[in-house]
Amino acid sequence: MPTLLAGCMGYVPGRQSYWDEKVKEMCERDGGTTIFEVVELPKQQYDALRDKFGHLSNPPDGPKTRETPFYRKDEFTYYRDGNPSVWRYEWVVIRRSDQKILGRQVVYSRVGGDFPSPAHSSSFSCPDKQVNLFSEVVRQREIEK
Repeated sequence: MPTLLAGCMGYVPGRQSYWDEKVKEMCERDGGTTIFEVVELPKQQYDALRDKFGHLSNPPDGPKTRETPFYRKDEFTYYRDGNPSVWRYEWVVIRRSDQKILGRQVVYSRVGGDFPSPAHSSSFSCPDKQVNLFSEVVRQREIEK
């Protein structure tokens, strides 16, 4: 009876393990961060890219960001929308002047698949180490020329 009840509530033992393995497989194929070019900017231009909190800001492409020298494109692909949810998230940093992709990051994630409870859902993402892509691509020039 407990197994039947758990199945009716959407929880199937092993579902998380199955999807975690799938996430690992997909991540091995194309997950992670790739830097194609590092751009070094003088302090004034670098500081102009900071948001109101002082963090580097890589805005998405859109009407309000047409004047920015770099922009971000994001793409979500859902493999499973439910319990658990599994998706691929890819974003790229693009230089506006020549449309060159400067860096790319791909992350795969699984959220949920837990036995129903008031606790937060478990999750698994790959790669384990994620970096701030924009900070890796755009840097302040060490010595002003």
